[in-house]
Amino acid sequence: MKKLVTLLVCLALALTTAAALGEAGTDPLHEHLAKLAETPYTLSTNEYGPLEPGDFPADTFVELLNNMKFEKADGVEAPDGQYVVLAFPQEGIRFDFFLAQPEQNLFRLVNADESEQMYRAIVPETQADISGLMEAWYQSIADAKGLVPEVRAEMPGAGWVLDSVNGQVWMDDRASLEVFLEDTNNYKVMISWGSSASEHTEWVYGCSYQADQQTLTAEHLIKENVVTDEQGNETRTTEADKDASAVFALNADGKVVITGAGDEQLEGKTFERAPAAEQAKWTVPESNEMTEELTAAFRKGMENLVSVDYTPVAFLGEKDGTCCFLCRATVVYPGAEPHYTLVYLSDAGMPHIVDLALVF
Repeated sequence: MKKLVTLLVCLALALTTAAALGEAGTDPLHEHLAKLAETPYTLSTNEYGPLEPGDFPADTFVELLNNMKFEKADGVEAPDGQYVVLAFPQEGIRFDFFLAQPEQNLFRLVNADESEQMYRAIVPETQADISGLMEAWYQSIADAKGLVPEVRAEMPGAGWVLDSVNGQVWMDDRASLEVFLEDTNNYKVMISWGSSASEHTEWVYGCSYQADQQTLTAEHLIKENVVTDEQGNETRTTEADKDASAVFALNADGKVVITGAGDEQLEGKTFERAPAAEQAKWTVPESNEMTEELTAAFRKGMENLVSVDYTPVAFLGEKDGTCCFLCRATVVYPGAEPHYTLVYLSDAGMPHIVDLALVF
């Protein structure tokens, strides 16, 4: 079960106590959640349409919702864009949970007579937004029904792509090229070009692997200018965010070339293997023990990833400010099988996660 959605909330939180449930309000949403077991309902988005829950267990989602408080949001306009719909067909009412502006936690009650009332959820600090929770609920039902396709990155058995995933860096003057294996989004090619000690440009291509040609084919490109101040704080400015059709391949001279880079600054560039002596090496610790300091750093780095429960098992090493952890990972879904992952954490951004072909 590889894909639930990047927006999934942390369902590994402790469930609400009976006392907390007793404090739940008597607003329309709480009232309908209380009778959910015997009242027909559907969840819906544009992705798969209305879905009946069937035998899917909703207890975890309901208890997390009951841990919230809901208040009227008079005078607040509904955000534009998509929303998750919790509908009760027999009563002709529905609740729309807006995916736009999730930090506002807005949802709308639409009554059978088409009258409307906006509400805001008061969400505990340890919980993510209500729209993310509702989308997680919807995606979990879709996954239980076999609607969510399994996405796997095809790992090469040999070649320049495998070398790159394993840490080979490619260089062209002041520009470097690196390849990362994504957990559900195939591959990422990142090119970094330094214009000064405090400023550089990054191109990040989302790619798929073509095994027959040993190439990476890009489908998306994000270009950012990055400025670092004296305190090490980064300011990023997005210059491009668009579809792409670049192809990364190895030429007869053993260099990585780009065809159709989608940016004239990269046209004609070729990247050579960086000598091993010039590449940063992993520092292997004397002990793999997860100390309190390492555990705290791990939790802080993973606090925004909430669809999977990652438990660090061992600290494997550090390179250029990036730490590698072996983790026991379990998708937060009833009956999910745990598996192992490698999690790479740094202060530079989101972690890289590589699933290992080893399950319990």
